[in-house]
Amino acid sequence: MQLETGERSILAYFPTAQQAKAAKEILKQQGYTETRIDRVSEYPNSELYNNSAATLATLVLGTEAYDGYPSPLLAADPSVSGMAGSSELPGNKSFLLTLVTSQDKIDQAVKIVKEHGASV
Repeated sequence: MQLETGERSILAYFPTAQQAKAAKEILKQQGYTETRIDRVSEYPNSELYNNSAATLATLVLGTEAYDGYPSPLLAADPSVSGMAGSSELPGNKSFLLTLVTSQDKIDQAVKIVKEHGASV
């Protein structure tokens, strides 16, 4: 996407989908039309595992024993151990609201998303 002359974008990260949706609704009521919410994650989409392509396990073992779910990868994450000490773990604010607007409406939009818990 390329911004037009005079347009600016805001990337606002939210901890929950509900907060992102609430901010998007307020922005819509205020006349902002170019908004989008996406989920940002360090883990692959599980739908990628639902294909019938051969995996390394099936090629080496000659079996279809691999269940195709990312659960073992998720379980191997260091944060699963409970030893993680930071509240700013990856994924803490994994809902991204992207907004495109004119320069003169930036301050109002930033205020709205911050009121709903976003980091901008």
